[in-house]
Amino acid sequence: MSSKETYYYGLKLHLIATYRNQKLSAPKLVKVTQASTHDLTAIKQDLLTQKNTKILADNAYIDKKKRNLGFIGSELHTPIKLSKSKKDLSHDEEVYSKIVSSFRQSIEILFIWLIETSGIQIASKVRSTKGLIVHVFGRFSACLFKYMFIF
Repeated sequence: MSSKETYYYGLKLHLIATYRNQKLSAPKLVKVTQASTHDLTAIKQDLLTQKNTKILADNAYIDKKKRNLGFIGSELHTPIKLSKSKKDLSHDEEVYSKIVSSFRQSIEILFIWLIETSGIQIASKVRSTKGLIVHVFGRFSACLFKYMFIF
């Protein structure tokens, strides 16, 4: 009996999108990195190019250096994260977190739409890193082409 060696290739998708009220957000930047890359590390330089912008991000983007965004006229808004020293949020912090999360919802919907429409997670025939890159960019190219004509 012989067995094949099994390898798993993983990628992570990062997305910068423009919020549009009552509509699906518009993608500005789609970036693919190794699965092991931290979200903030992958997109930090791209965030610093977003001048005079309000950036709505998830908790992975909380950074002590976010004041750098202030130098370019941008603000980073993330839901407030609880820590070991801070067990509860004040009423104002809860409201703020809910508002940030509600604005982020349309961006999360775009993210889900990209994944479901592209079928990117169905890569059973991919056998190499190069094959995975072709799969990812081919699927996303077709998906974004479709986006241009639907929205």
